Amino acid sequence: MGTFTARFNNTTGFANIGGHGRHDRQSGGMVKFREMKEFVLVISMWGHTGAEWTYVGNQIVLQQSFTQEQCYRLLEKDMWKANYENEYFKMNIQCFPKDCSGKKVCSD
Repeated sequence: MGTFTARFNNTTGFANIGGHGRHDRQSGGMVKFREMKEFVLVISMWGHTGAEWTYVGNQIVLQQSFTQEQCYRLLEKDMWKANYENEYFKMNIQCFPKDCSGKKVCSD
């Protein structure tokens, strides 16, 4: 599996480890469609420039596929415990469709 870049225009399925990020869930007919797709869990490193958060280029991808619902469950805050000693760096966890691997922009 290739790498995932941080330049996604799809912010659904985004959560910051430690609770600083956003976690959007979608419902209705779209979920049924998306559950058929395979999703992967991506953990990426971000740094604060003093003005904004920027992807620093480091990431790991769990090499197991999930449904969208399963992947989103892994994003829930009660699944993680974080300890940050440096306020200028953080890790984010995101769910992306597996077929976005290697793409600079990923959209549904």
